[in-house]
Amino acid sequence: SFGFGTKAEETSAGIREKERDNNNKVTKNMALRNQYTALSSEAHDDGIEPLINRRKALMRARDERLKGKNTAAANDRLLDSGSLLPNKRTDDDEEDDEYDADESMSLLESKSSNYLTALQKSFNSPPSQYSNFEVKEMYTAVKRADQDGTKRPLVKQLLTKLHDATPNDSRVLRRLARMEQEDGNISTARQILQHGLRRNPNDAHLLQGLGNIELSSGNDVAARRYFRSAIQANPEFPNPHHALGTLEHSRGRIRVATSILKKGLKSCPANHRLHHALGDLYRDAGLFDLAESSYRSGLAHGPNWSRPFAYTALSYLSYEKNRDLDACRNWLRRGLGINNGMHSQGWIALAHLEESEGLIVEAREVYIEAITRYEMILAKKRNLREGQGRQDEKHNTQMSQTSIRPPSNGAKPAIDPVRSGDKWMNVYKSWAQFEDKHGSYRTANDAFSRGTIAFPRDWSLPLQWARLQVKYGMKERARKLFAVACDRAGSSHADPYRLYAEFEMSQKNYSRARSILFLGAQSLSVSSDGGLGNRGDLARLYYTWAICEWHLGDIIRAEVLFDHSLRLTDAGENGSEIRSLILYAIARLEYARGEYLLAQHCVGLSLKENLMPGGNSQIWLLWADIAKAMDNDSLEKECLNQAEILSSQESKGATEDLSRLLGLRRKSTGNSGLSVPDSQDQVMTRSAVQKLLRKEPWHSKISNTPSGDDTWYERVVLPDISPIQETVEN
Repeated sequence: SFGFGTKAEETSAGIREKERDNNNKVTKNMALRNQYTALSSEAHDDGIEPLINRRKALMRARDERLKGKNTAAANDRLLDSGSLLPNKRTDDDEEDDEYDADESMSLLESKSSNYLTALQKSFNSPPSQYSNFEVKEMYTAVKRADQDGTKRPLVKQLLTKLHDATPNDSRVLRRLARMEQEDGNISTARQILQHGLRRNPNDAHLLQGLGNIELSSGNDVAARRYFRSAIQANPEFPNPHHALGTLEHSRGRIRVATSILKKGLKSCPANHRLHHALGDLYRDAGLFDLAESSYRSGLAHGPNWSRPFAYTALSYLSYEKNRDLDACRNWLRRGLGINNGMHSQGWIALAHLEESEGLIVEAREVYIEAITRYEMILAKKRNLREGQGRQDEKHNTQMSQTSIRPPSNGAKPAIDPVRSGDKWMNVYKSWAQFEDKHGSYRTANDAFSRGTIAFPRDWSLPLQWARLQVKYGMKERARKLFAVACDRAGSSHADPYRLYAEFEMSQKNYSRARSILFLGAQSLSVSSDGGLGNRGDLARLYYTWAICEWHLGDIIRAEVLFDHSLRLTDAGENGSEIRSLILYAIARLEYARGEYLLAQHCVGLSLKENLMPGGNSQIWLLWADIAKAMDNDSLEKECLNQAEILSSQESKGATEDLSRLLGLRRKSTGNSGLSVPDSQDQVMTRSAVQKLLRKEPWHSKISNTPSGDDTWYERVVLPDISPIQETVEN
C-alpha cells in the first residue's frame, strides 16, 4: 500500500512537470508571435500584407533550420530521459534561435538586392497610426468605391488616406495618378508619381507610370527615357519592356522594337504580353509562322483572362495568311467563350468581320448579343454588391462611415456603373456607328442612349450622340446633348466646349459660340493643372475662339487669342500641324489689316513647319496675294507657280514632300457644318498609322477612312478677306 502511494505521487509530479514544460513552450511561442506582430504593425511604409508574408516566410525558414539542426540533440535527450515530453529550452537555445533567424533572413535577402533596404526602412519607420486591419479595410473600401463608378471623389479621398498609412506603397500612388489622368489632370498625375519617386528613386512601377503619362501627352523622348530607366531599375519587370517595344513598333522602328521585346523575353520568358507584342510585330512584317509561334507561346504562359486577346490575334493572323473566314470566326468565338465573354475587342472584331462580308443582319446580332450579355453580367454584379453592402452595414467599424450605398432617391441606372478603364464603351460606339450607317435614326439613337446610361461619367458618348442629332437636323436635341457633354467633361477636357461652339458657329450664332468658348476656357483654367494637362486641346479651343472673335469684328481680341493658342502648342513635330495652321490664320489676319510684311513673315514660319492641314498650296496662294498687294509681280508669279504644282500633287494624293504623308485631308463639308470624309483624298497621319496597327485586318473594308481622326479645323471657317477694304480701314 505504501509503495503504491509513492508511485502515484511520483506520477503526479511527472504530470505537473510536463504541464509546466508545455506552458513554458506556449508562453515562449506566444511571445515570439507577439514580437513579430508588433514589428508588422510598425512596418507600414513598405506595404503591410507583403511585409507580413515575408516575415511569415522568415519564421517558417527559421523553424525548418532549427528542426534540422537540433534533430540529433533532441533524439539524444529523448533516449537519455526515456520520455517523449519536450525538453525545456535554455537561454543558449534562444540565442541560437535569434542567430538562425538572422541567418535565414540573410538567405532570403540574397534573392533581391533591394530587400534589405526595404526591410530596414520598415523597421526604422515611426509607429503607424493605423493597424494592419484598418489598412486592409481601407484597401477594400477603395476597391468597392472604384467599382461602384459613381463615388470618384470618395475614391480619391480614401486613396489619399491610404497613402498616409502606407507612404511607400507604389500601388496607391499609381492608382491615384491613374484616376487623375483619366480626369484630365495630367500635371497632377505627373506630380503624384514624381513625389513618389523622390522617396523611392528606383521604383520601376512609378517610372513606368510616368512614361505612360508622357506617351499619352505626345512626348516620345521623355516616355522613352522613363521606360529605359524602369527597365534599368528592375529588368525583371515586363511592363516597361512591353511599353517601349510597342512605342518603337508604332513609330516604325521595327529593328529597335524587336531587340527590346526579345531582351524583355530573356528577362521575363513567361510574360504573355511580351510574346503577344512580338507576335504583332512579326504579323505586321508578314512573318506569319513566327507570329503564330509567339501567339501560341503567349497562350501557354498567360493567365485565363489573357487568352481571348491571343485568340483574337490568331484570328487576325488567319485572315491575313489565307483569308480563312471560318477559322477567323472560330478563333473569335473561342476567345469569347472565356471569362463570360467579357472581351470587348473580340465582339467588335467579330461584328466588323460580318459587316465586312456584307452580312449586316449577322453583324447586328453580334452587337445585340454582346451588349445584352454585358448588361446582364453587370446587373448581377450590382445585386451582389448591394447584398454585400447590406451585410457590411451590420459591422460597427470605422470604415462603415464611408461605405458605398445606393442612391438615396431610389433611382438606379439600367445597368451598374463600371469602374474606370472599361473598354466596353467602344462596343457601344461601334454599335451606334453601325446603326447610323446601316440602320436608322431610331436604332442609332437607341444605341447611344444605352451607352450613355451605361457610362454616366463619360463625355464622348453624348458628344457623338449630339452630332448624330445635328446630322438629322435635331438642333435643339443636339444643344441639350452638347450641354450634357460639357457638364460631364467639366474642367478635364476642352473638346466638348469647342465642338459645341463650332456647331453654333456653323449656325452663324457667333455670340453664343463666344460664351461657350469662354466657359470652356474658364473651366479648364481653374482645373488643378490650369488646363496645361491637355495643351493641344486647349490650343484648339483658343484657335476656334480667335476665329469666332474675328467673325464678330474684334480683331484685337482675336490677335490675343491666336497668341495664346500658339503658346500652348506642343513643341517639336507633335505641334507642327496646329502651329502651321495658327500661323497661316495670323498671316491672313495681318494681310486683312494691311500689315503685309508681318503677314509675309507669318507665311514663312507656316511654310517652315511644313505640315499645313489640307496642303501647303493654300499658303503659297496667300503669299501670292500678299506679293500682289506689295506690287511684287515676280514674287507673285513664283508663288502662283508653286501653288499650282502643289495643288496638282495634292489632288492626286502623291507628293515628294514628307509632310503630305502625315496629313489627313477631308475637303467636302455637309449642310450640317460637320466634315464629311472624301475617300478619294486620303493621306494618313502618324496617329492614324498607330491606330491602324491596332485595327483588325478587315477593318479597311468597312471604313471610308483608315483613321478615326477628326479634321476639326475644317469646321472652323476663316472669314473672307478683302485686302483693299481692310487696307483703307487700317
